[in-house]
Amino acid sequence: MARDLKGQLRAGSCPTYKVPSAPAAIRQAIPAMLGTFHPSHPPAGPLRPWLVCVAGLIFAMVLVGGATRLTESGLSIVELEAAYWNVPPLNESAWAGEFEKYKTIPQYQQMNRGMTLGEFKLI
Repeated sequence: MARDLKGQLRAGSCPTYKVPSAPAAIRQAIPAMLGTFHPSHPPAGPLRPWLVCVAGLIFAMVLVGGATRLTESGLSIVELEAAYWNVPPLNESAWAGEFEKYKTIPQYQQMNRGMTLGEFKLI
């Protein structure tokens, strides 16, 4: 039997499996769908500029984040509520109070021990 199969393969007379054809509606719809996403037809309208803007913003965030990380210049937030208002202390006593809170966090104790109030204002 194996010899018969080898002989049929050599002679090219081996039976082949035919894939049944798809209905006409599907055959017509496939090229239309593929044409929509084909690389030679880039997206039209505002999609391309939007994608370029988003990619640019992500690139900028990575650059700013990397620079912040490498220079160790990240903000030291003592209380999360203060971050919502974005208003620095307005007088010396308020600055002194914030500086005393800052002295209690590990960043001051490990990296900035001995920092003055004037240096704290620059953070």
